[in-house]
Amino acid sequence: MPAYGLLPADGSHQLDHRSRGTKDGLNQNPPERIQWVDAPALPIFYGTIPTASLQYNSVAEQAQKDFAVNDASAYCRDNSALPLLDDDLYFDAAGCIEFGEWVVSTFESVVGA
Repeated sequence: MPAYGLLPADGSHQLDHRSRGTKDGLNQNPPERIQWVDAPALPIFYGTIPTASLQYNSVAEQAQKDFAVNDASAYCRDNSALPLLDDDLYFDAAGCIEFGEWVVSTFESVVGA
C-alpha cells in the first residue's frame, strides 16, 4: 500500500487550514495549492504514549518502537516522560511544544533543511 504525502505545490512546506482532512476533501482545493505525492519512503514521525497516560499500553509502545526499528522511514520519539494535562490523556502545552520541536528538528535533519 502506498503512503501518501501532502506537499504544497510551491515547495514552501506551509499548509493552511484548507489542507486538512481526507484525500478526497483535499482534492477540492485548487490544484496549484497542493499536490499528492505517492512516495512510500516519506518519513513518518510519531511518539509513544506517555506512561502516565490513561491510554498507555506496554504492548502498543513496544509495537511503536519495533515499527521504527524495522522501517528506515519511521522516526519514533520516546514520550514516556512528557507532561500531561490533568485529564491524564493529552499533552499539556509544554509537552506539545517539546514533541513539536522534536518533529521539526528530526524532519530538518532527515531532509537536510
